[in-house]
Amino acid sequence: MRNINIFLVMILLAVCGCQNCNHANTEGELSKRMKQLKNISAQEHIAKYKELIKEYPHSKQMPRMLHYLASGYRRIEDHKKAEETYYKIIKKYPDSKQCLTAIYGIRNIYRETENTIAFNNFVKQTAIPVIEKHIELYSKDRDIALKRNRAWDVLLLELYGLNNDKDKIKAKAPKVASYYLIIKESNEIELIRIAKVLNDIGETEQSRKIINKVKQASITILNLIQQEIDRQNNK
Repeated sequence: MRNINIFLVMILLAVCGCQNCNHANTEGELSKRMKQLKNISAQEHIAKYKELIKEYPHSKQMPRMLHYLASGYRRIEDHKKAEETYYKIIKKYPDSKQCLTAIYGIRNIYRETENTIAFNNFVKQTAIPVIEKHIELYSKDRDIALKRNRAWDVLLLELYGLNNDKDKIKAKAPKVASYYLIIKESNEIELIRIAKVLNDIGETEQSRKIINKVKQASITILNLIQQEIDRQNNK
């Protein structure tokens, strides 16, 4: 009896191993096929990604496929289908990297079509709640928060500005700015975006402080570059 049980366990392990192997092969095959879909017409781009989505309905790369499908619709200016596809990413895959891109995508569509009412509703009812939930989910680990939440934080500040949430901006902006000022790969563009949000709500002093730190960082980087050039020339 004991030997039979061991035999059954071995069979189960073998089956699971095969399934994992097949899954890895499937994902690898999908990645290769997606890489091949470059420099093609918008219509062909859309058709191919529709095929992939139908063929790989349970792939972990579904958010990426939907993102590329939406970008295809954007190329032919089919705003309605692009918007629907972006919403699908936001609703089904709120923790994916593509969710942030989808929020930007919908924002840009509403701006281009000058649909102010829909845009304001989107900001209040969808964008802000989704981003707040995402940041809360990953904020427990500071390292993850620094790496993953920075882009989300800056966009959230801009959305707070659009929603005129001054108190939330005042509370959050200094913390977000500090992320960029203490990490090595700080992004000056993001800091300038934060400064603009603060300036727009009348927090000119805070805004000026951030801009000054950006200028100081730029001077430091330029000095380091010049030092390296001098070092190379003196060899």
